[in-house]
Amino acid sequence: MKNCILICIIALSFSQPLPGQAHTSVENQETLNDLQLNSELKLSLQANQRALEEERTKRRQTAQISFFTFLILGLGIVFFRNQRVTAEQKRCIAEYDRNVFKTELECKECELANMSTYVIQKNELLDSLKKDVDYFSNLLNSKEERAVLKPLRSKLKEASNGKDDWQEFEKQFMSAYPGYMETLSHNYPDLTPADMRICTYLKMNQNTKEISNLAGLSIRSVESRRYRLRKKLNLDPNTNLVTFLHSLDISSNGTNGTS
Repeated sequence: MKNCILICIIALSFSQPLPGQAHTSVENQETLNDLQLNSELKLSLQANQRALEEERTKRRQTAQISFFTFLILGLGIVFFRNQRVTAEQKRCIAEYDRNVFKTELECKECELANMSTYVIQKNELLDSLKKDVDYFSNLLNSKEERAVLKPLRSKLKEASNGKDDWQEFEKQFMSAYPGYMETLSHNYPDLTPADMRICTYLKMNQNTKEISNLAGLSIRSVESRRYRLRKKLNLDPNTNLVTFLHSLDISSNGTNGTS
């Protein structure tokens, strides 16, 4: 019995760890726990860093996208604004050109009208002088006395033929209406220089009496020329000659006139 008890005591003593061994085991366990904790912390930190980096990347990409979006929008606004400004500038330039052309045309038409008035008044004065010369010539008895007035008659006739006046009028007319006479002549090749001259006077709204004075023709001669002009232009009876000459498109290819 005593032997059994001794054996049990010895067995129990061997089954319990030594004090040093127990302490070492605890330290190893704590070390393992620390290593595991450090690994978990490291993994957590790495995960957080990756999350932060991903967040920074997303923000950077968003900022870049926003920047380029605003840049494109800004460029688009500037482009369309410039387009609008350019269109407005073109409209203003076109309007300015139209006003300049209109003003220049009005000035040239005024010059033509003034010249026509001058020629009419000059021819009326010359005609009055010729009548006075004829009157005084009839009062003279001898041929010798009447012969004295012959050079004066010749000078008055030469001054009233209107050749120089017409050349100057034609020059100013072509300046005011460039291409008009050329196109009219091209479209209606049967027109003579005399017909063209009547056309220019009619376009300037000269009446029959004024044309008679300007061209040095009788009123009946002017009326005859107007009649022949209508036939050459192939105008029907309902078409006004002056209206047709005003509405004639100098860029046309020679269609017959309509009212």
